[in-house]
Amino acid sequence: MLLVCVASYGNGVHGVVPKLRDRSDEEDQRAILMFYVYILESLKDGKLYTGYTSNLKRRLERHNMGLVRSTQNRKPLKLVYYEAFSSRSEAMIREKYFKSPQGGREKIKLIANFSQEKLKYFSERGAVR
Repeated sequence: MLLVCVASYGNGVHGVVPKLRDRSDEEDQRAILMFYVYILESLKDGKLYTGYTSNLKRRLERHNMGLVRSTQNRKPLKLVYYEAFSSRSEAMIREKYFKSPQGGREKIKLIANFSQEKLKYFSERGAVR
């Protein structure tokens, strides 16, 4: 199940993050493991890379350290979009969809929409002129 809400952060990261729901005390005691589908943009050639992970921060660091073969020659990379899922299988299905022709078109639209929202957010606060 995808539990999301749109988020905008001051550090330029835009994406979709888990929407919290009411939990029992027992559930509060357990760590919540989320899986993320993410899209990176190469600052070297502008190409996009899509993947999934359970630790988004660590995975982005590994990409930028050149430890991921598919992106090692395209660094530096920046995170341009992500979605959070409660199961690995859902994240894998979404990643596979984004890598399809139809999903690729949707991926571009999602990134563009978040870029527009980011510009609007900062423009309203006087940070962009």
